[in-house]
Amino acid sequence: MTGAALGALLLTTITSSLTALRVDKFWQQAIVGVLILTAIIIDRVASLRTAKKLRISEARNV
Repeated sequence: MTGAALGALLLTTITSSLTALRVDKFWQQAIVGVLILTAIIIDRVASLRTAKKLRISEARNV
């Protein structure tokens, strides 16, 4: 829940900053979309690495 709140705050801050810099609305949405996709990819890679480490750890303990 903390991560979601932090992510929402970060996206709001980025959107406000882009508006203050007078970035076109299309590009604001594109940037936010890329940031969301990047966050999903990072989360997926991290969870796959964690799962792999757990499998290796469990295999050693058997």
